[in-house]
Amino acid sequence: MTVGSGVSAKRAKRRLALIGHNGMLAQAVLRETANDWSVTGFDLPAFDLTKRDQVAAAVVAAAPDVIVNCAAFTDVNGCEEREELATRVNGDGPGFLAEAAQETGAILVHFSTDYVFDGTKQSPYQAAEKPLWTAQSCSNASTYLPENPVRVFFCKIW
Repeated sequence: MTVGSGVSAKRAKRRLALIGHNGMLAQAVLRETANDWSVTGFDLPAFDLTKRDQVAAAVVAAAPDVIVNCAAFTDVNGCEEREELATRVNGDGPGFLAEAAQETGAILVHFSTDYVFDGTKQSPYQAAEKPLWTAQSCSNASTYLPENPVRVFFCKIW
């Protein structure tokens, strides 16, 4: 799905690939970008973040300037019940996006969560900090996994 007219009178709009397009976070991103960006949305069932070849082909075809990953397996109980799927969606998928971003020269924006920390620190957590939790749940572990493959490809993390 492409949103926006594509070209303004002054210059072409920058291209944005919005992953997890049908979700709440992506819809908020879309509201903020639709007028100034040419947005191509990707989501299930046509787009499966857990399939490396499909991710690579879709990103190359879209040729985005920026990839915004809003996709995640966020159901905590579901993550416990479907640990392998949670790991593929929250761990492998962002790594595939990082690879595709590197291949195309796109910027990757990836959202994480504070659920990887145990909540006992009295000051804000920093992006470079390692999780402080004891692996008590699959959802915590699968949520932290994206950081690892994304860090392999990119050195700037905010």
